[in-house]
Amino acid sequence: MASCGSELDPVVAVTNTPTSAVNAGEVFNISVKGTVGTAQLKTLQFLQDGQVIDAARLSGDVASGTHLITGADKDGFTYSVGIKAHDSGSATYEVVLTDDNGKTDNETFTVDVIAEDLTLEVVNGTPSITLTDAPPVKVMFTLKASGGGALTTLSVTDGDGNAVSTDDLYWGDANTNFSANPMPLAGDDVNGFEKSFWVRANKPGMNNFKVEVTDDNGTSASVDLVVNLAGGLQDTSGVIMWNADGPKKGSVDLNTFTTVSSSSADRDLMDSGIDGNGNWIQKIKAVKGAQLVMAAANADFNNIQTAAQIETMFNNGTAVSETPKLDAGMIFTVKVGSDYFAVMVMAANATSGDNLDNYSLRIKG
Repeated sequence: MASCGSELDPVVAVTNTPTSAVNAGEVFNISVKGTVGTAQLKTLQFLQDGQVIDAARLSGDVASGTHLITGADKDGFTYSVGIKAHDSGSATYEVVLTDDNGKTDNETFTVDVIAEDLTLEVVNGTPSITLTDAPPVKVMFTLKASGGGALTTLSVTDGDGNAVSTDDLYWGDANTNFSANPMPLAGDDVNGFEKSFWVRANKPGMNNFKVEVTDDNGTSASVDLVVNLAGGLQDTSGVIMWNADGPKKGSVDLNTFTTVSSSSADRDLMDSGIDGNGNWIQKIKAVKGAQLVMAAANADFNNIQTAAQIETMFNNGTAVSETPKLDAGMIFTVKVGSDYFAVMVMAANATSGDNLDNYSLRIKG
């Protein structure tokens, strides 16, 4: 208790403060005694790290971070006050008593919060979804991240561990793409989130994704998502694959149903180019670990509706490292990783002297 001449200052005493760490969000109860000085008591304030505590975190005999003292309590009081603990780490709490003359007294105490493990989960739904749609399909999951430190990044990889294109990732709504992958988190998201996450599934069958969140402690948490486009096949006609020894794209990336250069790391099929006499060989070979199988003579490309049918066609065909000379109507299947594709030659167009020979392909997968 301090004095200034004959004027007495108010005195605040805080007891029953936590003696050990508490859980985040746990309510701890303290006892606050206010003793009047020369002037009557006016306000009692509760702060955490210098900031007034929000009323929603207080309970008991006070209802506000700055409590107005009234009635008989202006001559002294003993309050029981509940405070909802902060989210993480160590914090300094302060109780400040002020009288009608502006004189104050205060007490401080420290509260440590038990660190919660960082978690990431799917809420309001399941992490595995099965649809009958054909790709591409946008699918929404509600992700919840909690615990840990301040969140820093959110990343998404596919079933092979490769970063998913930001073109296929959306945050908060179906129109806002990730700014990057990993995406830096900002604003309220750094304190934890429960938010809509959209991902585009681009292939039939199983589309596997791993979503991972990290915090400023260097810890991470993840959740595995599965989008099964059961029965839905992508069917693309008019894929033009060129003579590999010519000036245009002589390979096909089956994951995107597009032609790529013959040096591309994404190629699965490659034209065989020209022979020693400069003639177009008119054959296709599998590359980069893809497996090539010529379909049986009775294979019906138009009847293929599911990935399972392509797998059966693959299993019933003849494995080759390179196709025979290809003409319109010929069918072969390809296995890339765990995915199956069926390819029909719509046309084989030989040219003269310019290496612009090409196939028009129809691909299902």
